[in-house]
Amino acid sequence: MEAFLFGYWGWGSNTELLLDFTAQVEDKRGFAPPCFVDIRVSRSVRAAGFREQAFEKLAGPDRYLWMPELGNKRITERATGIEIVEPRAAGRLLDLIVARREKNQRVIFFCACEFPGTSAAPQCHRRVVADLLVGAARSRGVSLVAGEWPGGQPVEVTVDLSPKDYKKLLGRAATLKTALPTADAAGLPWGSIVTARCDGESYSFVSGPARVSRGELVLPLCAWGYEDLREGWREYDGGAGVGWPSAAG
Repeated sequence: MEAFLFGYWGWGSNTELLLDFTAQVEDKRGFAPPCFVDIRVSRSVRAAGFREQAFEKLAGPDRYLWMPELGNKRITERATGIEIVEPRAAGRLLDLIVARREKNQRVIFFCACEFPGTSAAPQCHRRVVADLLVGAARSRGVSLVAGEWPGGQPVEVTVDLSPKDYKKLLGRAATLKTALPTADAAGLPWGSIVTARCDGESYSFVSGPARVSRGELVLPLCAWGYEDLREGWREYDGGAGVGWPSAAG
């Protein structure tokens, strides 16, 4: 059984697309649209789509649940560091994951931070929650892995570009506009190698699930310029902690 972590950084004004894209990815995998579990201690944020009850109203009860007890207590104290409000609430999150899986629905628990970091050096409290969740599952004898959305093992894909877009890519663009089908782009596993082709030339880079830019999906460029792209990915992921399922294993 799987559980997914997610940071909504950059999606604040595109929540409808987020719900649509994640539903398409899960449908391709044979599951119902996923349930988002909000583990923020407070919903008073700047991102309009995630402010107060905005995302809850948009997603509806089948696709959203707020669990502030799994939030970072230090936020309310305006202090640094990570301290989960109620660590034992990870057991209730596990109950929800098991119950929803019986309905063919998987769970994505989320906060705002872009990258979670690693268990040894968490950058975000969702990494700590993931560890608590896996620990709760282990204590009950439940087989569970938890990692950043969209999960899955890295793959290799090829995309054809126009000369204009290929030139931008070689100029070390941070993202690449893609013509990949939505479910393929949004569900691209972290650490995947993308090879762009144009007029007989090619260029490869390490990528992950598509982000949204001006209402369109774009692929992030995580690592490039390495003779061994997989080594480049390991270096990148060593700090970001988005690999799967090493996150909380």
